[in-house]
Amino acid sequence: MALLTSFLVALAACLPVDQDDVYVYAGVEYGDTCFCGNGIDNQGVPADSSNCDIACTGDSSETCGGDYYLDIYWSGDPPPPPPVTVYQVGHWVLLGCYSDADGARTLTTTSDLAPSSVTVESCTSYCYDGGFNYAGVEYDQQCYCGLAIENGGQPINLGNCDMVCAGNTSEYCGGSYTLDGKGAMRRPATDAEQGDPMT
Repeated sequence: MALLTSFLVALAACLPVDQDDVYVYAGVEYGDTCFCGNGIDNQGVPADSSNCDIACTGDSSETCGGDYYLDIYWSGDPPPPPPVTVYQVGHWVLLGCYSDADGARTLTTTSDLAPSSVTVESCTSYCYDGGFNYAGVEYDQQCYCGLAIENGGQPINLGNCDMVCAGNTSEYCGGSYTLDGKGAMRRPATDAEQGDPMT
């Protein structure tokens, strides 16, 4: 029970009250710094507990990590599955991850979707309703549409589109100046007369 209580205290200290995300790990470092996540990342490995020797600023009778060492607590719940690349939405298919540039967009029409609502599905639906053949998501919360891939946009390594969607953290939505949650989505021309491509 003490471990769960410590986890809840660490988690409460790490997260704002209105936090929607659910994390299964909470960590404290350097006496007053909190981190939360659903995995042990960046090649983190167990270390000797003597490295976590800094007193917590909120309760000096407890330790809260060390200098670049975390006391990590686990809720006991399994972590959620990692985000996925959306390869198809109805008749829209993934073309890949594309380069983009501020001032010379690969897809030239910016949507007016609320940033917090952007998903691959909301972006392709928005672009379809606007009569566009291409849709792309970028930087986790931006949606662009176009009739063609323009301004020298080129396919790049899929790994560059690694930001999760603001509207759905279970899928990827592009990256920094890399277009689409793993690429530009396009409705194939041969499907244009086969009904609503969003179904």
